Amino acid sequence: MQKHAGAPVSRRRFLALGGTAAATAALGGCALPVSGSVGGSGETVTLMVNPDDISTDLIKQAQKDIGIGINTVRYDITKLIAMMTSGSAPDLVRGVGAVDTPYLAARGIAEDLDPCFPRSTVLKVSDLDPVNDLWRYDGRTQGKGPRHGMAKDFSQDSMYWYGTALFDSSGVDCPPETEPITYEEWLDKARRLTRTSKGQTTVFGGTYNGLGASILLAGLTASAGGSMFSDDFTRVDFTAPEAHKALNWYIEVCRARVGTSLIQPNPNAWDGPTYQARRLAMYNAGYWVGGLINTDKKLAAVTRLAPAPVFAGGPRLSTCQGGTGLWMPKKANLPRRSVARSPR
Repeated sequence: MQKHAGAPVSRRRFLALGGTAAATAALGGCALPVSGSVGGSGETVTLMVNPDDISTDLIKQAQKDIGIGINTVRYDITKLIAMMTSGSAPDLVRGVGAVDTPYLAARGIAEDLDPCFPRSTVLKVSDLDPVNDLWRYDGRTQGKGPRHGMAKDFSQDSMYWYGTALFDSSGVDCPPETEPITYEEWLDKARRLTRTSKGQTTVFGGTYNGLGASILLAGLTASAGGSMFSDDFTRVDFTAPEAHKALNWYIEVCRARVGTSLIQPNPNAWDGPTYQARRLAMYNAGYWVGGLINTDKKLAAVTRLAPAPVFAGGPRLSTCQGGTGLWMPKKANLPRRSVARSPR
């Protein structure tokens, strides 16, 4: 956010600037520097987010530099519905662009942000990373049409981390760091890396869970060269050869029990702690997991990040399965004109 001359920034002005805070990561980092200082207006913006979405330091920085009070409410879908129903909707709400955008747009829940950009002196569409197109929906195709939110962070979530020490001790060749292996090769390595003792798995060869089964399977099907949906998007169709190939591969991963899956859930609820404990050789997750890995210098020294695999004969894709960001409810307590025009 930049310094603006003239009157102090009001709550409506803050929101009408296009949700700059929501786009900080998409502009190249999770905490872009904020320049200048604007006098306080005594108004407050409410964000419904998770505790780790925006740090206390960032909130303090924003409040100091733009003079707007910022309240945070822990994200909870039941509470969000109650707040919107009672007419006290939050001003900005966290969402996952890859899966939430069509729902929010089709039901008219999220504000169309397109009118904000032409008049904004802070943020232009050309500033946004293309991953922000996950927040666009024209009524049929995601990635086209109006913008209904912006990403605050994203990752290529079909990539995977691997521990070189576990590969070395098992006599398995490490994957290349710059060229993708096939999904078939990935599963073969996972089988060879898995270790058991007295009926218990001591080292898992690999997990490939993504950010959820449905979006993972959609990405796998696209990597096989097809679509998980019928042409009119009215049903999920696994009868197509590409969808069948993707589903069969994931079923084989589950059957092989090389890692946690839908039939073998992780008691920690996610695979990070298992990898951190050196009990997981390959861990499907984007580069955001580097925040966990790099805090342990010994683990970081034997960890590498590999490209997303490919299916033999299929296109090379490296999908973003999340694109977490913020969207503005139409029922937020601000006049509609504050969204349609940039305040002077």
